[in-house]
Amino acid sequence: MRLDVKDLNFSYDGKEKVLKDVSFALDGAEIISVLGKNGAGKTTLLKCLTGFNKVKDGAILYDGKSISEYKNTLWRKVSYVTQAHSFSYPYTCLELVTMGRNPHKGAFSLPDGEDEKRAAASLESLGLLDIKDKPCTKISGGQLQLVMIARALVNEPELLILDEPENSLDLKNQIRLLDLLKKICKNKGAGIILNTHFAAHAKLISDKLLLLKADGSTVFKRKEEVNEKLLSEIYEVSEGDYLKYGS
Repeated sequence: MRLDVKDLNFSYDGKEKVLKDVSFALDGAEIISVLGKNGAGKTTLLKCLTGFNKVKDGAILYDGKSISEYKNTLWRKVSYVTQAHSFSYPYTCLELVTMGRNPHKGAFSLPDGEDEKRAAASLESLGLLDIKDKPCTKISGGQLQLVMIARALVNEPELLILDEPENSLDLKNQIRLLDLLKKICKNKGAGIILNTHFAAHAKLISDKLLLLKADGSTVFKRKEEVNEKLLSEIYEVSEGDYLKYGS
């Protein structure tokens, strides 16, 4: 899948722009990481890419077709994992992941054995098969984050969009997740866009970096072109402090 974002501007109140003239492209099996300080508009951008924020100024094109033309069919191609998850009903982890197959089912179709088999395989890929029968309301925040990623993956998306996926994960699961994302991109041919506060993670797995400045403008470069000086400017710290504390 190819994604083209052209001259994107976005404002919540119609006055102050959160995003200004954002332009970048993802072509097939690439990983793009979005970096920026708190409040720079990282989550806002992802909500624009998924249609939750309605864009009036600029263009978002999937395979040359405007996002507004896809309506609900976009979710057969794209999976999105948000930061926060909360469930009042105690679905089992397997049931929750199986719901990720819904975009491929008819309006009145129920999941079948093949859907559950794929869901179990998705849980296993993240080391979660042992909790498949546990209620999602009785697992840790980190486990729930991984379950939601498993649900996104079972959709077999052409583009996977993740909002700070390492949040709540311990070091072991951060490594497991990063390795899995690289494999998905390489072996499945899927594109990936993720927000992260871990610049080291971004430079480790990404092909390109989209850097959001505090004023809403952006820098889009291959990872080899992004140095500590530029990152210190993005995070508005001295280069010395970035080298000392940055990750």
